[in-house]
Amino acid sequence: MRDAESANALPGVNALVVGAERGAATDAEGRLVLDGLGLDQRILFSYAGYARYELAVAELAEAAR
Repeated sequence: MRDAESANALPGVNALVVGAERGAATDAEGRLVLDGLGLDQRILFSYAGYARYELAVAELAEAAR
């Protein structure tokens, strides 16, 4: 995860799998690993000082191509 304006890494961004009791946080480099997700699932991202953002796993998979 990176700030859209400064491109600085965002460590500690919380990512919660919507409807599940699991999640993760980005590391010092802004990287996030969540294994075993289905394309129909959604992730809610939150970080102090930023608006929450919900994104479908399918959208992330498409962006990674």
